[in-house]
Amino acid sequence: STTIAAIQDPTAINAIRLAPGEKRLRVSLHNVVVTTPLLSSPIMGNHFFVQEAFPPADIAYSGIQIYAGYAEPEIQPGDVINLTGLYMEYYGLSEIQYGFHEQVAAGNPISALNLGTPDLATEDAREGYEGALIRLSNVRVNAVGLPSRGGSTPEEKDFSIVEASASGSLNPLLVSTEFYNPVVAVDDVFSTFSGVLTYAWSEYRLIPRGESD
Repeated sequence: STTIAAIQDPTAINAIRLAPGEKRLRVSLHNVVVTTPLLSSPIMGNHFFVQEAFPPADIAYSGIQIYAGYAEPEIQPGDVINLTGLYMEYYGLSEIQYGFHEQVAAGNPISALNLGTPDLATEDAREGYEGALIRLSNVRVNAVGLPSRGGSTPEEKDFSIVEASASGSLNPLLVSTEFYNPVVAVDDVFSTFSGVLTYAWSEYRLIPRGESD
């Protein structure tokens, strides 16, 4: 078996690398915790996220996205699972193509790391939290109708958030509406806003898991 950190952290001693010409690599993760329900999109298929460390531990490079296609694995947030699949790099996103899993336990507590948008101001900073569950506090909607998908059928459904008290100098964080699309307007304020961080269409985006986020 391997660890999520070995997949995500390029500086890890035991870091996993795809060989030249290699597109997928079979990997197994043990005792990772499911952090989302099964997230479904008509175009993107089914996904969920797993994580191997939670606050107060350092959660950098501890989460990863699982692509299940149109399979429907029976998972719930808080499940502890052993997972086997194919690690791949999908247009800059590290993900595992789902193969199979076994449940080890259920009801494990999961907690989000409290961050501010200044903690996510650079690409390198955001990469460290790719796949992880994070929470921002006292944020406002900065813009709506932002590009959510490119390609032959572009869409503009995403929005961005930033600290409610922020000046114009802070970089806003994009929020993906691929799996859950809340109705928001510019200057709406949220006391907290949580989700898992993904990378899609050349941008890091926060995926809310549902209304409670």
